[in-house]
Amino acid sequence: MMRIDSSQVSRTESFHVQEVDLQRLLTRLSPRLAAVRRRFGLSAEAASDALQEVLVRYTIQSRAIECPERWLIVVFANECRRHLARRALVERSERQFLRERPDECPFRRDSGVVQAMAVRSALTRLSARERLMIACRFRFELTEPQIAARLGISAGSVKKTVARAVARLRSLLRR
Repeated sequence: MMRIDSSQVSRTESFHVQEVDLQRLLTRLSPRLAAVRRRFGLSAEAASDALQEVLVRYTIQSRAIECPERWLIVVFANECRRHLARRALVERSERQFLRERPDECPFRRDSGVVQAMAVRSALTRLSARERLMIACRFRFELTEPQIAARLGISAGSVKKTVARAVARLRSLLRR
């Protein structure tokens, strides 16, 4: 038989009470936290990461905090500042890397990554029908008669549409 002493029960109950109180506190503070996020211009994902850091610190230090509302807002703002500083540091180091070693840049003009991004962008400018036929012809490697049979149109129409779409893609990619 397992024995549980009273100190374990009280710690568990107090943790549950803290969790419920924290949920109420966050619900009450959510408009103010959202305002802080907007002030720093953080994305929802970055703000969520910052808030997770704050909540971890809060659970560790909760007994020593006198005014939890003020503490949460101040620490959340500090965490947002830290996030922005880290992002700026990463951007600076990337720019420095590009200046020092331009040949090793993965996003050079002649790299496959840039070309793939350009093709995706150009494909979005085609009609849905043209995109469908381009995908069937080049991605799924179907012949024109196979595409025509699946779409219920003539092979000549497929050939003409694919040719026009390819010509339009070429002109979009030359710009």
